[in-house]
Amino acid sequence: MDQSAPDWYDPIADAMLAFEMRGELPADQIVREVVLADAEMEALWGYKKGQDVAEAMAVLYKVQRRDAQVAEDALRALCEMANPGRF
Repeated sequence: MDQSAPDWYDPIADAMLAFEMRGELPADQIVREVVLADAEMEALWGYKKGQDVAEAMAVLYKVQRRDAQVAEDALRALCEMANPGRF
């Protein structure tokens, strides 16, 4: 990703919106990590505002597991949570 280009952030912003609106994660691993980090930050902001984010944080924790199947299942659950706006 060329950060010297004026529109370098556009693919990241598009990926964040795709996740938030449709529960879609990008194929690019780096952009995916940014989207997941943003999702975790949003959950933390929600917690700060008094929202119940326990389910979201538990799923985000599982995404980081070394067990590939657990992580894949958690990613699927996370996308399902984002799609209807539960995240």
